[in-house]
Amino acid sequence: MKTSFVTMTVAVLALSACSADHSYLAMTADEAVGVSDPYAATAISSANWQAAETILDARLDEDPLKLLNLAYVYRKTGRDEAAIAIYDTILDGDANPYAERPNTVPLRVKTIARRAKASLAVASAKQPE
Repeated sequence: MKTSFVTMTVAVLALSACSADHSYLAMTADEAVGVSDPYAATAISSANWQAAETILDARLDEDPLKLLNLAYVYRKTGRDEAAIAIYDTILDGDANPYAERPNTVPLRVKTIARRAKASLAVASAKQPE
């Protein structure tokens, strides 16, 4: 086990099979087995956006994984500008832990935020004004 994963073990699940959508659901190893849910993983995976937002707002801190999930909720509820603001917060912050993802290599949270923000820019460019 790499030492960089010792302080924060996370699993990140891709929530969309669409190749243009680089959205991610982040959660700790405990949430992956259902011990607790401060990352709103259950609400997000069942598309209960209001519950997810309520959970994340109540527990919101500087945890970039919670911020990623809140940005995802904002994207799914049509609030792309708010999602971009959160991605910018993540990119401007000091924290950049690895997020382990099923069936693929771990990524830093800033990499995930950068990719998600870029996918919003591409989607926005494709929409007629």
